[in-house]
This record gives sequence, C-alpha cells and structure tokens, in this order.
Amino acid sequence: MAEGDIGAVIDTLTFDAVRGNAPCMVHVGGDVYAIAFEGPDSDGWLVTVSINAAGAISDAVIDSLEFDEVNCASADIIHIAGDVFAIVYAGETFHGYIKTVSIDAAGNIGNAVIDTLEYDTVSGQYPSIALVYGDVYAIALSGEALDGFIKTVSINAAGAISDAVIDSYEFDTVGCYTSRLLKVAGNTFAIVYTDNSLDGWVKTITIADDGTITKAIIDSLEFNGSQGRYPDIKHVAGDIFAIVHCGPLNDGYIVTVSINAAGAVSDTVVDSWIFEPGAAYYPKILHVSGNVFAVSYRDVAGDGMLVTLTVADDGTITEAWIDSLEFDPADCTFSLFVHVGGNVYAIAYAGTGAVGKLVTTGIETIPLGKIHHLMMMGID
Repeated sequence: MAEGDIGAVIDTLTFDAVRGNAPCMVHVGGDVYAIAFEGPDSDGWLVTVSINAAGAISDAVIDSLEFDEVNCASADIIHIAGDVFAIVYAGETFHGYIKTVSIDAAGNIGNAVIDTLEYDTVSGQYPSIALVYGDVYAIALSGEALDGFIKTVSINAAGAISDAVIDSYEFDTVGCYTSRLLKVAGNTFAIVYTDNSLDGWVKTITIADDGTITKAIIDSLEFNGSQGRYPDIKHVAGDIFAIVHCGPLNDGYIVTVSINAAGAVSDTVVDSWIFEPGAAYYPKILHVSGNVFAVSYRDVAGDGMLVTLTVADDGTITEAWIDSLEFDPADCTFSLFVHVGGNVYAIAYAGTGAVGKLVTTGIETIPLGKIHHLMMMGID
C-alpha cells in the first residue's frame, strides 16, 4: 500500500442504540477513548470505549455518564490534566455551559460532574474550545443574536472552573455559525466560521496568557464568498492552513490560506479544489502523515465517506483523491475522527436513526524507517 491508501473498515460499535448525535471524541490514555454527544431525549451523555492498536473496538462501552439531564447540543471535549476533561455545549434553552468530569486510565467515569459554569446565559451554540495557556481556555461560539463571540475561562488541574468568564469579545456582530477555534502561534488564534449569509470566513485575534482578549480583529479573509458552511481547519506547514467546508451547491471544498504567527492572513486563498462535486456535509479534516490529509463527510446520498488527498507545504492542492472509503453505506451525520495509532483511525458519527456509531479503519502512512532512510539520503 502507498501513503494515503485507505483499508477496509476494521471494526464497528454502536455506542448508543437510541441516539448519538453530533459526537466529539478525545483520547483518554492507552486504548481508552471518550465520546461526548447528544443522547436520548437530547440529554448530554459521555461514554468511554476501548480501541486497540489493531483497530479492534470493545464489544460494549466501558462506562457512561449523563452529564446533562436537560439538553446538550454541539458538544466539544478537551483534556485538561490527569483524569480531568472539560465539555462545552449548548445546554438548557441553548445557553452556553461548560462542565468538568473525571475519566481514569481504565475508562471509568466519575459518578458526578466536578464543576459547572453557565458561561453564556443567552446563547452558547456551536462552541469550540482551545487551550490558551496554563489554566486558561478560550471558547468560540454563536452567542446573543447568534453573533460570533469568543470567551475565556479558567479551569485548574482538579477541574475547578472560574465562577465567571475572564473576558469576552464579539468578533462578528451580524452572525456566526459552526465556528472552529485553532491556536496559530503564541497568543494568536484563528476562527473559521459561517456568517449570516452562509459565506465562509477566517479571522485572527489575540488572547493574552491571562485570558485577556484584544478587542480588535488582527486580520480576516472571506475564503468562500458564495457558501462556506461547516468549516474545519488544520495546520499544513509553516504559515499554511487548510480549510474544508461545504461550498456552493453543497459541494465539498478545500482551500488553503496563509496565516503568519502575528495573525496576518493572505489577501486571497492560496489554492482551492472541489474534492467532492456531489455534496460533502459536515466535513472534518485530519493530518495523516507528510502532505497527506484525510477528510470525512456525509455525501449526497447521506452515506459516510472518507477520502485522502495531498496538500503541499506551500498550500498547493493535488486535484485528485489518493483513495476513498464508504465507511457507512446507509447514513452518516456529524462525523468526527481521531488518530488511534500507527495506521489506525476511528470515526464517530450519528448513523441510521441518529444512533451513535463508531468505526475503525486504516490509512497507510510512511513507516518511520522509510522516513529515516529518506532523511539519510538528504530527501525531506
């Protein structure tokens, strides 16, 4: 197999047979992974599963916790320290909530939430959380009037959350949907999102180590002026970043942009390609190895698709798939995937009837021995 070739589905698990909508997943340790999602009755649920190095998934979830008995939408989960994890989501009446929980190395979840903060009492939809520095975290969200907001909070290693937000900034006063937040370098952060006209934007801002937000946009770029729904962003190399999104006619688009450490964004996209001319809803991008990236999405028939493609260090996109896999031929919504180890990847998603599904597959990477050999030959 060549780099970027995708194997067959290795294993599957239904992690919630009733409802597993909009799952997000994080590595706990060893073979253990945690999945937070909107479960039965739209409540917030957290489960742990085991995925070994060969891609075999445990026959059942290890443990579970209903962390919100009222509502949970568009959750995002992040590791804090040790056994502590934080979940941000839209809770009761879609207010912004953040909760901390404990998950040990064996996958056992604490019987109760450690701490809770209602960080937005009006709206906290589509949140995305990232570490700023130390105990400080930033959350990008659709806030009041569904405008774009970013807020900072403190979460210590024991899971205690500050009693109030540290700082807040409205980065879009018209509209913001499905935002994703990414640290560029130092105190510079990038936010990709869909505006009120469904156009795709990337904006950069500054957040100090103590959580203070500079109340001004550093730079911005409308990366798709026709439609840029469900954007996701990943670093490629140097100042180059790749953004996948659902573009005009719901086609699957990938664009590359330049963002330097100071937050300056290129005046235009570096390169672009329609990687799926049918439809690519809810795309997610993940780096595989070298210049190979993988994208998961829902296609025009509603099936779950995974494709691999090449993005050069300078942002040039090769306009051809390396390989593809239909990992669910029936239904897939809101897929999210992580690297397990070696060539193994896991994809969590809502399947037929919105049940919670998990699959594993393999994507070929360059063996370390080959990389070392190439470096010895002076090829990098």
